[in-house]
Amino acid sequence: MKCRISRIENHRFEPLFGIGSTITVRTENPKSPSPQLNLEYKLYELLDAAPGIPRVYSYWTEDRFQGMIMDRLGKSLGYCFRICDKMLSLKTVAMCAIQMLCRVEYLHQRSFIHRDIKPVNFVFGVGNLSNTLYMTNHGLAKQYRDLHTFTHNNFNVDKGVAGKARYASINVHLGVEQSCRDDLESLGYVLISLVKGKLPWQGLKTVSKNDKNKLISQSKFETSLETLCQDLPNEFLVYMTRVRNLRFDERPPYTLFRSLFISLMVKMNLAFDYKYDWVIKQTTKLDNA
Repeated sequence: MKCRISRIENHRFEPLFGIGSTITVRTENPKSPSPQLNLEYKLYELLDAAPGIPRVYSYWTEDRFQGMIMDRLGKSLGYCFRICDKMLSLKTVAMCAIQMLCRVEYLHQRSFIHRDIKPVNFVFGVGNLSNTLYMTNHGLAKQYRDLHTFTHNNFNVDKGVAGKARYASINVHLGVEQSCRDDLESLGYVLISLVKGKLPWQGLKTVSKNDKNKLISQSKFETSLETLCQDLPNEFLVYMTRVRNLRFDERPPYTLFRSLFISLMVKMNLAFDYKYDWVIKQTTKLDNA
């Protein structure tokens, strides 16, 4: 069988290549300081191609690189946000939030936390699955409880910041061991940034990454949830307040969190019709061509 291989995106940790129209080859240098691909492959196998989780087909290692063959996906939520001038409607954000909460809940049900929740790690499918939002890039994922007994990891401190500081939870900045609540707080920051365009701690100018992380942390502590959610429907404040109040080993009320955004859509008479802002923009562009 002959396959045409083309590079489709250059990711931070490894190149991504597309084969035909349905499969992607993801590669990583085995000599990388923090290799992640093998862990990610094993986690994808555990997640077993559930809705919103890409299927993996094989993994191999050679001298110069290691690779993983998986389902090819479409554009990331981060990309869609950028082409919409970095501002999304409440309808689009609510539709995304409901799917994103489903993906995060499923990962947590399988005893793992993501630890790197951000827009580019949520990617839409292709073809008949173009409306489905996938959660990807599990290289920083960590098991938070025993797979069989479901015994939760112990509470620890003096941990570093894993993932992007912009979306990290308050407890991550305090050096607290991450758990389910931290993924959900990060998700809240993502949703607020999508609908407001940016977060209060974005755009800080510093010399080093260390200094930037400190300034971001300081800004998060100084910004009240009321200020953070100002001019947004009350559902955002309720979500963030409930998430911030979760205990380290508490099972989050995922259904309640989803219901907030479902209720928001009902209250605003918004249809869950998958007409995202970028879809409308593209349709309008074609109509005017």
